[in-house]
Amino acid sequence: MEPDLGSHSTRPARNTSLEELGLPTLPLALDPSFAEGALRAALGNAWPTGAGRLERVETIKIRAGRRAVLRFVFAPEGDRASPFVLIGKIRAKGADRRVDRIARSLRERGFTDAGAMGFVVPRSFGCVPALALHLQEGHGGVPISQEIGRDDSTSELAHRVGSALARLHRHGVDAERIHRVGDELAVLERDLQIVARGEPIWSERLGALLDTARSLAPRLADRRVCPVHRDFHPDQVLVEDDRLVLLDLDLYAFGDPLLDVANFVAHLREQALRELGIRGGIRTSSENSSPATSPRRDGRSRTNRSPPGSSSRSSGTSTSPGEFRSGGASSPRSWPNAKR
Repeated sequence: MEPDLGSHSTRPARNTSLEELGLPTLPLALDPSFAEGALRAALGNAWPTGAGRLERVETIKIRAGRRAVLRFVFAPEGDRASPFVLIGKIRAKGADRRVDRIARSLRERGFTDAGAMGFVVPRSFGCVPALALHLQEGHGGVPISQEIGRDDSTSELAHRVGSALARLHRHGVDAERIHRVGDELAVLERDLQIVARGEPIWSERLGALLDTARSLAPRLADRRVCPVHRDFHPDQVLVEDDRLVLLDLDLYAFGDPLLDVANFVAHLREQALRELGIRGGIRTSSENSSPATSPRRDGRSRTNRSPPGSSSRSSGTSTSPGEFRSGGASSPRSWPNAKR
């Protein structure tokens, strides 16, 4: 479990638990006095309107040796009535300028409050090299994982998420990386080995699962790719009033669009099993997931296709076909071919 170290109002210089996390700039970022000076120096004229004195810094999550996500809460200034919040992500290997570029480009493409792309990408405020930190505007709202499946609005919410995801796949900006099926297999192999070491009794079943994945992978090797989130799951989307806020672009790349769809559906199924004891998962009409986001080799979109093994069996509200369909969006752009 990632440690949550709470709020800090003083510099934790003597906190050995922080020093052992492998994030050298974290103690500095958690010191409001030092952090405010570093942020003001880095942002200069880009300092957010309405943000006054930095009142406190809160930890959202920490992954030792890799990254930390922090919440910077500023006193309101001028006409602003409520505190201004920035979300900062520290990386052990330095501030992520690539994510800054992607976020700005997506907003220019229309992924804003005023845009018609379905998702709102938080405004990026740039990087603070002294803290190995990237900053973006904070948003309220609750994760979809807390909303979907609660009542009859599940069908509408699932449709909105699917439509927005289809627009990201069609109209997203170019990525610097391509994530192929072989790359995904490598991730799967690494993670299943970790699970097997922790639970040796599952080793045989996990090995069989990996063998099956390897045997199916060649069928996907020649699919075209498009912009994908690559870590798309219900906690990555906030419902804020009537907006859907898309978080965490760290893994954004070219890839198979069904990777996003399948990851989202798999998380719903796991959540349903863990919280409700439902084996089939929360009903979201996943068998018709993201048709606009499944481009064929000839560039035309596939419709009414499901990822292998998907199923909508569950308790809960019934939904109509095409729950994740995007409607009349234009045909997908011609992205690079993922074939090796």
